[in-house]
Amino acid sequence: MPGLSYFEAGVLAAIYRGVNTLKDLKELFHTVDPRIVEQTVKRLEERGLIKRVPKGRILKREELVLTEAGVKVLDEAMGMLREAAAKLESRPPNTIQPSWASWDLAAIIPLLILMGLIPPIIVDEYAGWTQDSGDESTEGEYSEWNDYDYDVGIDSLDI
Repeated sequence: MPGLSYFEAGVLAAIYRGVNTLKDLKELFHTVDPRIVEQTVKRLEERGLIKRVPKGRILKREELVLTEAGVKVLDEAMGMLREAAAKLESRPPNTIQPSWASWDLAAIIPLLILMGLIPPIIVDEYAGWTQDSGDESTEGEYSEWNDYDYDVGIDSLDI
């Protein structure tokens, strides 16, 4: 089976860790255009790595689960995520220019933080690395990052 992209590896790991609905994946990877999340899920389904399972009698929904093949490539996916975390932490901020090739690495930053593989402060360093829909109307609105002072610069921290 051909290798995974960083983003595909991130989606597999997220599903394994319990982020198992399309809505939850879109929320986790909030810097990525939702259509890309949907396309990635579809691609992983077509490759036989995940499947949709109907849940609920009253409130119908679909959960995403790893297939047997998906579980088999999970070690590869986790290795890729550790490699991505090492890449992000080993490079000084702003030394890598955002590009189509690097958006995939930046897209998994929220998952890497959730998994404890990189510190939250890295969010500021790679803030321009997103592949979104281009909607600028949300600028200045509330962000869950504000709750944890992730938007605060290093100079303003009491150390």
